[in-house]
Amino acid sequence: MEKNNKISKIESVLGYSKEIYNIKNMKKYAVLLLILEDDNELSFVFQVRNKQISQGGEISLPGGKFENEDITTYNTAIRDTCEEMGIDKDNIEIIGKLDTFISHGNMLIDPYVGYTDLTINEFNVNKNEVESVFTLPIDYFINNKPEIYKIAHFASPYIRDFSTNEKITLLPVDELNLPNKYSKKWNQYTTNIPFYKTDKGLIWGLTAQIILLYCDTMANSKK
Repeated sequence: MEKNNKISKIESVLGYSKEIYNIKNMKKYAVLLLILEDDNELSFVFQVRNKQISQGGEISLPGGKFENEDITTYNTAIRDTCEEMGIDKDNIEIIGKLDTFISHGNMLIDPYVGYTDLTINEFNVNKNEVESVFTLPIDYFINNKPEIYKIAHFASPYIRDFSTNEKITLLPVDELNLPNKYSKKWNQYTTNIPFYKTDKGLIWGLTAQIILLYCDTMANSKK
């Protein structure tokens, strides 16, 4: 098909983009699904978060927010694991990476899988962030599917201040002369949230999603 100069110029600029839109403005995080051998079984390492920090008392994987000095989220995963678990980076070998999550709140999360030859008793956890650490066999998650519940998401023209319950308008619907339906919450959809009920406690949310992704990835590789 013959193209005029204007179309050719558009084509030369666009090409075939391989980037995620607005990725530079996303908040980047990395977590590490750390594996060790415990009682002759390959097991995942989990941490119980210090009760004084965000999501205190919940079970999570080591990891945290990307810092510019990390250069890559690969380094973020190692740095945060070392800081939280109290182990040396020489004791961690990254053996793979799972698919990237794009989560609500404009977050991009890279989950890595690593191995350590340490025992759980050799961890010197940072008590400011971590209350305790424990392991669970990988086979437990392979053999026990999670329970699935749902949460709702929706667009809203306002938010509420949690401390005062004050309604804060974000989108001035009347001023912009938008249809009245946008003065209330709209565009509701649901997201599946997996829950693993273990003898060590409830594992859910992003942590459970990463475990489920690992199990699905390994299962699909055998097909």
